[in-house]
Amino acid sequence: MTEAHRSHDQAERQPIARTEIVDLAAKPGFYKKLWKEIYDLERDANGDNAFDAGYLWKLMNNPETMTVLLRRIGDDKILGYTCGIPDEDEKDGKSAYIDSTAILKDFQGKGLVAPLIDALEDEMKRRGFEYMTRDSMNQARTGADGRPLPTYADVISKLEGHQGRDRIVESQDVESPHGPEFDYGAQRHFKIDIRKGRHDTGASVRNLMDPSKTENPA
Repeated sequence: MTEAHRSHDQAERQPIARTEIVDLAAKPGFYKKLWKEIYDLERDANGDNAFDAGYLWKLMNNPETMTVLLRRIGDDKILGYTCGIPDEDEKDGKSAYIDSTAILKDFQGKGLVAPLIDALEDEMKRRGFEYMTRDSMNQARTGADGRPLPTYADVISKLEGHQGRDRIVESQDVESPHGPEFDYGAQRHFKIDIRKGRHDTGASVRNLMDPSKTENPA
């Protein structure tokens, strides 16, 4: 397990959450008691674009799915999750796709996505995958004060591209990857070489999303 920390200016405080890799082989029936909490989280985070319960149940109970939960320290409340699956669109057999990521609305913008994805990447590598594929929204955003913010796709491009970890193998703009029934709008598809190491960029990722931060980006 790894720990998810608050924003950089609170780094010396105790972490608020921890990540947990779900091992269905060791814990059969793991989701039965947690299902309502998980699906309520999915609907809270994604609203009208939330996966239907049947799809998410099937996804999470697939033994090939790699799932990471984000639990609040103290009461173990689930604050978020992410799921990865073997990428059947890639013919190399060595790629895994981030199918879904969700964080409760009240905890969004607190830098909790980065440790979730890092933990999922570690699990992908443990299972022998060499590449991680993902889709990120490529639409204009504004902050609470109306200032323009970089798109999520631009954040990934900067973090994983030449200015950062230099791990992007492929990048292309696509429409909503889950089909017209999930209208996520314009996306950018990435293939990332996870054989290359990463460094701790949690705070820098947050700063890239919010240009008002003064630290140097990764």
